[in-house]
Amino acid sequence: MKNSRGDVMEHLKRWYRSIYAKLFIAFFIIVLPLQAIQSAMYKWGRNAVAGELGSAAASNVIYLRDNFVDNIRDLNSQMEYLLTNYTITSFFANHSHLTNWEYYSAVAQINNLLALTKNSNPYISEIILYYPSYSISLSSNQKIETVDNVKLKQLISDFRSQQSLLMEADGQSMVGHMSPSTAYFNEEMPQYFVQAVLNDSKIKSHLSSFSQYSNKNAFMLNHNTGSIISSTQSIFDNDTQISSISSLITPKDNSDVYTSVIASNKQSYIIAACYSKLINCSFVQLIPAETLQTIPERFGFFILLFNLLALAVIIIYSVIMYKLVKRPMSDLVDAFSIAGGGDFNRRLDVRYSSSEYNQLAAHFNEMTERIKTLIQTNYEQTIRMQHAELKQLQAQINPHFLYNSFFFLRHMIDRNEDQAQAFTSYLGKYFQYITKNGTDLVPLHMEYKHATNYLTIQMMRFEGRITSDVEKLPGDCRDTPVPRLILQPIFENILEHGIKKADGEGLVRLHFVYGDNGLLHIIIEDNGDQLTDEILETLRYNLITDAPLLETTGLINIHKRLQLHFGKKCGLSVTRSTLGGLCVDITIEPSQKKEDKS
Repeated sequence: MKNSRGDVMEHLKRWYRSIYAKLFIAFFIIVLPLQAIQSAMYKWGRNAVAGELGSAAASNVIYLRDNFVDNIRDLNSQMEYLLTNYTITSFFANHSHLTNWEYYSAVAQINNLLALTKNSNPYISEIILYYPSYSISLSSNQKIETVDNVKLKQLISDFRSQQSLLMEADGQSMVGHMSPSTAYFNEEMPQYFVQAVLNDSKIKSHLSSFSQYSNKNAFMLNHNTGSIISSTQSIFDNDTQISSISSLITPKDNSDVYTSVIASNKQSYIIAACYSKLINCSFVQLIPAETLQTIPERFGFFILLFNLLALAVIIIYSVIMYKLVKRPMSDLVDAFSIAGGGDFNRRLDVRYSSSEYNQLAAHFNEMTERIKTLIQTNYEQTIRMQHAELKQLQAQINPHFLYNSFFFLRHMIDRNEDQAQAFTSYLGKYFQYITKNGTDLVPLHMEYKHATNYLTIQMMRFEGRITSDVEKLPGDCRDTPVPRLILQPIFENILEHGIKKADGEGLVRLHFVYGDNGLLHIIIEDNGDQLTDEILETLRYNLITDAPLLETTGLINIHKRLQLHFGKKCGLSVTRSTLGGLCVDITIEPSQKKEDKS
């Protein structure tokens, strides 16, 4: 029995003298004070975070109020300017003396002026200008309508009675402004009245911009009508609860932010609210009371995490004291640093006394070898994909173009036209370039020459229907290597889908512009009338979508090959041309710029 007890004591002594026992004791010596500090910090953190949440909620409602009120104030100033604008006042004064053309021209100018004002403010859905004496209204939505003066009289009466910039009529929020008191049509009706109908969904979006909590809600209470616009679906079950919360929010001074508590759906909410006298509305944010508890609890988790990190630091500090650990760790760090710099030729010797480090070294060597192989494989796959896309584009030669060209050539020969020889030359050069199986990259001047040859063939075939405005290729980018077939397919697309189906003479324009970043923009545009907004949006979507290789054609094919060669900063973008048709912007990086970089 004594021997057994002696063995246990000897074992404990050996353990006490070991490094593990010293690390264990040191851990408790360091962690126990940290635990006491953690407890104190947690209590302080709960109070600090709760206070910060209250301050943040107060700042949020002030921002919601001030931002919205500033927009309403600016809108009121713009409406006041509208009622003194010469275009609007002259239309009233000269209404009965205008010819039909002058009348509708003035209407269009006023509608455009209203639309410009509408577009300058994110909360407006429509601006309507009323001329009571003529019983008509003009709108930012390009409408002219006959006005029921009885309804207009009621609208103006409501506007006067509510006595704030923001009013509500027919369930819609709006801002109104009437002509000066000296310019009344009669005692009850002004000469002009302008009404801005607000978009409630935009107001909801504004309110939701600072609703940061789960089960959250922010809303605007209109004291004129008692109506509420909420950022989300109302958390209140019925009108009684809405009425109860409205009674807690009373108009106060603009500088005041006041708080209260209300219960709804078996949950308590803290109300933070502020009032604006200018629009007679209050802006309110509801914070679930449980949020004030949840976030401080998360703060306690971070305190615990801090202690765990401290423990990790102690362990790492103890481990690196071992001489056998320091050297292999340094070798591994150096090797990973070299690999991080892009050099995957570094190899580690598997010669450490620890089997774990030997395994790390072996796996590192295996990893760098595999990365090097994957890089090479990816590069080869990229080159093959680029070559395949060019072959796919070459295979898309329109057979109708070939047939029609030969028919056209036959008729020219039958008529003994001198241009037949020139047409044959252009056509031969076209197919010589198209079917060439050499390198996938060509100098820009060769691609430019091929595209202009194609355009010349089409202008000869459709003489009198197609004209061109082609700018000379800048000399400093003539030899820039570009993927083959990036210009001619765009000309073909424009001619087939934009100009041939249009009425009148078609125009194709090609010009070059250098951007501020040194990139060259090759602009191709036309005056066709077949491009709809839906087609344009579809083209834009397809250009930014990574479609599989076999599903790419035409413009998308060209865009992908340009990005493969020049990188993501280059490629195609499409807009509506100032000529009326499609505008294709081909962005490439000139060779001169690459030389400057090197």
